[in-house]
Amino acid sequence: MLLAATVTGWSQQPPNVVLIVVDDLTVRLPTHGYVDGRTPNLLRLAARGVNFRRAYAQYPYCGPSRASMITGLYPWRIGISATSWTSIPEDILPSHLMLPQYFGQHGYRTVRIGKIEHPYSGENSWHTSIAKSAKPDDHGPPIDNISYPNPRNTAATIVRTWDLPDEEFGDGQVARDAVRELGNLAATGSPFFVGIGLSAHTPWKLPRDLWLTFDPDDITLPVEPPESYESWWNLLYRHDPGLPLPDEANRRGALAGYDAAIHFMDRNLGTILDALDENELWDNTVVVFTSDHGIALGEHLYWWSKGIITNEVLQIPLIIAAPGYTQGQECWSTAQLVDIYKTLVDVCGLPEWNGRISLDGRSLKAGLVDPLALPEAPGFSVTVSQQWKQPSPRRPNARVVHYDGWKLVERGIHTTGEIKDRFMFNHNVDPEEYFVIGDPGKAEELLAHFPPESAVHLKSYIGFDRLTVQPDGSVILGTDAELPIDRDGDGMSDEIELSLAALGLDYLTPQPDLAYLLSPFVSDIEEVPVVLPAGPRLRIRVLESTDLRNWYPTTREAHNMGFGEIHLPPRLVPPDAAFFRAEVDVVVGGGE
Repeated sequence: MLLAATVTGWSQQPPNVVLIVVDDLTVRLPTHGYVDGRTPNLLRLAARGVNFRRAYAQYPYCGPSRASMITGLYPWRIGISATSWTSIPEDILPSHLMLPQYFGQHGYRTVRIGKIEHPYSGENSWHTSIAKSAKPDDHGPPIDNISYPNPRNTAATIVRTWDLPDEEFGDGQVARDAVRELGNLAATGSPFFVGIGLSAHTPWKLPRDLWLTFDPDDITLPVEPPESYESWWNLLYRHDPGLPLPDEANRRGALAGYDAAIHFMDRNLGTILDALDENELWDNTVVVFTSDHGIALGEHLYWWSKGIITNEVLQIPLIIAAPGYTQGQECWSTAQLVDIYKTLVDVCGLPEWNGRISLDGRSLKAGLVDPLALPEAPGFSVTVSQQWKQPSPRRPNARVVHYDGWKLVERGIHTTGEIKDRFMFNHNVDPEEYFVIGDPGKAEELLAHFPPESAVHLKSYIGFDRLTVQPDGSVILGTDAELPIDRDGDGMSDEIELSLAALGLDYLTPQPDLAYLLSPFVSDIEEVPVVLPAGPRLRIRVLESTDLRNWYPTTREAHNMGFGEIHLPPRLVPPDAAFFRAEVDVVVGGGE
């Protein structure tokens, strides 16, 4: 496929893409001002591109955050949350083109090496998928097996070392496979899209020679003022105030382990960059380096944790190096993980997206041309607290807007939609979020940036909660939620369309002889009616799932309340994920 020449100068074919995503990588990096870090290869990559200093994840967990990146959609439009982190975007939106699929449709050979989606799936999105399988544990127990206190003050092994070469560790294998695949793809002369997954995830498994170069006594501990803001957002990870804090030696040792893990990641990144050098790919390859989310390392009394709203967890590195564009500069306009889809389509000169489901985010191409010229735009993050693992059916939710160095958090009660509180920070003067800022006027300005449909997140993950089968077999869908957004103007809200697509149901073609499926919904609402008129003869089963893929008959009795209305009694304690659907067999022409 030939494209017209752009400012980048390519005219023979569109550029290749190498997308590198690191698991649990915070901005504790020299590229972001951390002077004690050792990432010479990341600095080398930053010198070739633009470093977006205010980039944010859509969600502080792997599954939903990576789903936003790969779909180009915000989490509340996908329905993947912390309660359904095992759900695969391809299963949720089978008719939506994932990022590599879109490039595959435009002549690219697509290869995934390591973790891009979460969980390890998405084989249908790539021409070739190569899983990470190297395990140093296969060679015997570690030499060093170092434990530090975890959030609940019990022993947690997070540093393990072996006297083995890099290739016997997961990232080392990924780097080796990337070198081979990049060489093979470069030899074809055809455009390619390669996704590469590296890691800084606990436990940190390291070559022992590397670990021994990190002295905990050299770690500079951040010092928080006594009056610092302390978030009680996620009790699962927060330090128990009734227990003594981990001592300084423990914290230094754990932070040294994280720095060593980042250095090991960087060493393998260097192997990949060397392959780009050796195959002379820089002149026609766009390289994106990012993370799915960060991690708290003791800040605000959270230890080795994610799933929370602090900047250490929500802020991510994002470096984009594209030939012919700006090199070695920083852009301070807000960017998001969800922006990657549109940015790569735009920079590579592919046809503008025209799918049925419109993409979210924006292209960052203007920031690659001139980092100072990218207009400011809001970024959004959402999360569901893991307090649902505690003995309580209530799950507070939060949504966050990032804008021009400001951050506003709005928290609500999951079961009622009631707004519990709002608070804000000013990263321009307080990047560590030590102090909550009281500025009602600025708060109202930031609140105005929230997309209206994101408020659904504060109520519950529910596409629609009522299905009505008419006597002629047609189906009417209804919802109690306020879902006003209808971007394609067909009279059905985006959220309902996505819920239908999630189950592979073609909502435009009623088929009364087949089973109709109620969209998945979380079971923490008081009751869920399925309204069915008395006309048709109906056979109804209620199915339950924990991952939106495998469905089983529910163990809870469904009570028929008359006129085909069925109620499910609420659970007292929700499971890890509780999704239900009704399977309705319709026989047209009346009956009992």
